[in-house]
Amino acid sequence: MLQGVSELASAFPSSGGQYHFTYIIAPDRFKNISAFVVGAINVVAWWVNTASGTIYTAISAFGICQFLRDDFVGTQWQVYLCYLLLILLTLLPLFIIPQRQIENLTKASMFASILGFVLVVIICLVMGRGQYHPSNLVEYRSTSGWSPAPSWLLGIGNGEYAFVAAGACVHIAEEIPQPNRRIPLVINLTIVIGILTLIPSIIAMTCVLQDMDAVQKAFLPSLELFYQATGSKTASVFLQVYLTILYYSCVPSQWITSSRMTWAFSRDNGLPFSQYWAKVDEKRAIPVRALLLSAGFCVIYGLLYIASTQAFNSIINTAVLMLNITYTVPQGILATQGRHRLPARYYDLGIWGYAVNVFSVIWLIISGIFFCFPTSNPPTIGNMN
Repeated sequence: MLQGVSELASAFPSSGGQYHFTYIIAPDRFKNISAFVVGAINVVAWWVNTASGTIYTAISAFGICQFLRDDFVGTQWQVYLCYLLLILLTLLPLFIIPQRQIENLTKASMFASILGFVLVVIICLVMGRGQYHPSNLVEYRSTSGWSPAPSWLLGIGNGEYAFVAAGACVHIAEEIPQPNRRIPLVINLTIVIGILTLIPSIIAMTCVLQDMDAVQKAFLPSLELFYQATGSKTASVFLQVYLTILYYSCVPSQWITSSRMTWAFSRDNGLPFSQYWAKVDEKRAIPVRALLLSAGFCVIYGLLYIASTQAFNSIINTAVLMLNITYTVPQGILATQGRHRLPARYYDLGIWGYAVNVFSVIWLIISGIFFCFPTSNPPTIGNMN
């Protein structure tokens, strides 16, 4: 799916991204409506995804406190207050750090992520030696009530969440040199780095897993897994604190993407009061109003966490599906209307183009259906989407 996005971004580099792709290649009578729908879905999806990164940082912080003190139980409203504080703290770098220096923050976050991968794998394997369970790699355990195939498809949702934001760079196309070359490169490097770090970490953490039920029931599963692997509260907290800092460092990039997407959509009159939201701050050279609109949505949306954590998480999962829809619609148009609609481009899928575009459509249909399945069978009122 992301290969198709890379090709489209190379052909039509634009901060609008998917809705611009859709408008350019759609049949004339469907251009406006299809572009508007894709753009609106993309804006909301990025707002929700930004909220998810912020709330997960707050949950991680509370999980550490709860792990260190057995008598401490964080309530949902306390997590929400921490969430509000983190919204403020993750927005501050965008106002304090000069725009041209923001890339240093993202580079530092990337290298810190790779270092974190090394630390987690080495510490867990070294401190967990003698208690490896390689049989976990081939053992099937189902607590959902679904048969293996639906369980596997339901579980892929977490993996998609990890990679779905790889297309974020599409929305800064107008702020980087040679976007037709660099955007496909960034997307593909994200996938490669993700695979090279994901597979070893999954193998390592699965082998040191001692009690899966305890991990699943924990307020913060990653921290419980670290504790099972190391047997040390100090080491476990160190690793989780490191991850929490990484989570924090990634959220400013989410604000950048969501604000640029909001700004681009407003520039094309896609939102109410578009002229107001499309204003770019001359001093900071960023769309401050679009950024604050994104933050305002996240503040209001976070209230849902107080009412129902399941509803909050379900909408986050839906946001992954929404982004997949925006990635796939222009590819579906290419598959049905012909790839001749694409101009000459640096990143050209060539003879694989139709296969990639058709696969993206098929995968969206299959994954979209299972994304909407309840997490357990038989479903209950609480887990039914």
